[in-house]
Amino acid sequence: MSKELKKAIVPVIVCVIFSGLTVFLLSPSSPAGRFIRVDLSYLMGPIIAFLVIRLGRRLAIIFIPRLAGRLLACSLSGASAAIFLSTFLNWICRVPQIEAQVSSIISSIIGYSIILIVGITIYMLAKILDEEESTRWAGPVTRAAGLLAIGLSIYAALNAFAEIWEFAPSVGLVVLAGFIASAISSLAEYGEMAKNRYIADISQLISKSGFWMFTLGALMFSYVALIRPSITDSFAYTPLRVASLLLWTRFWFQIKAYHGALASL
Repeated sequence: MSKELKKAIVPVIVCVIFSGLTVFLLSPSSPAGRFIRVDLSYLMGPIIAFLVIRLGRRLAIIFIPRLAGRLLACSLSGASAAIFLSTFLNWICRVPQIEAQVSSIISSIIGYSIILIVGITIYMLAKILDEEESTRWAGPVTRAAGLLAIGLSIYAALNAFAEIWEFAPSVGLVVLAGFIASAISSLAEYGEMAKNRYIADISQLISKSGFWMFTLGALMFSYVALIRPSITDSFAYTPLRVASLLLWTRFWFQIKAYHGALASL
């Protein structure tokens, strides 16, 4: 028996045992299922799928060498996490103590939660691509795609809570702006090798900014979309020059503070 087969035996046995226990406990026709008053049979399929995918991840690491195995294992980890999270949210929706409005909102964000897991998985795939010289070129754009998917899913999920929290869509837009800025920071890595020294320096500054780029993007959007309109409304009957002076003074103080933070990185 080969070394790989010996390593694969234990994960296969564990998967079979836990799948059998799942059927025994959740199937309505099983002896144990007859004593459970709540119908949990809808959880049986997702749980078994979760176990099988986790088994596939383990086997991918054992039998598929190097980069391909790691990429496949990461993808399967994301798929199992998506199944687990969507199943958990679906279970919450069925809890009798949950209000109908909250249950409806949670049900509507199940799809967005899957997109969130997809985005996180793509982001993790980018880290694996960065470790190999031959695939490092694909890391920044893959990471940017993951960040955009995460930002869009969070915005869509928060937007679903608008019925019970009126500021949720605004918060979602601020978060989305931060992730868009982070995606731009990732794509700026391609400009570091530019022949133009100015473009290369700016690209390097942006790409190395990390969390500061997310914060700057969120604050800039907050200023343009939320703070600025409130200031102009407050000075509706004030001469335009005074209002503009206060606006741009606030704006430049904000830019100066984060310019110093970025320059220190």
